[in-house]
Amino acid sequence: MVGIGAFAGAMGGVLFQRAVGRILDANGGNYSPIFVYCGSAYLVAWAIIHLLAPRLEPVTAAPNKMVEQAA
Repeated sequence: MVGIGAFAGAMGGVLFQRAVGRILDANGGNYSPIFVYCGSAYLVAWAIIHLLAPRLEPVTAAPNKMVEQAA
C-alpha cells in the first residue's frame, strides 16, 4: 500500500509540474494563478476533512472493569 501511495504522489508531482509550465507559458511567467491554486488547496483540504469528520473530539479512556474487580 505504501508503494501505491508513493507512486500516486510522484505522478501527481509530474502532472503538477507540467500544468505549472503550461500556466506560466500562457501567462507570460506570472506566478499569481499558481499561488492562488496552492493557497486554496489547504482550504479545500480543510473543508473536506470537516465534511468527512464533522466533530473531532479527544478520546477518553473507559475505566478498566477488570482492574476494579480485582481490587
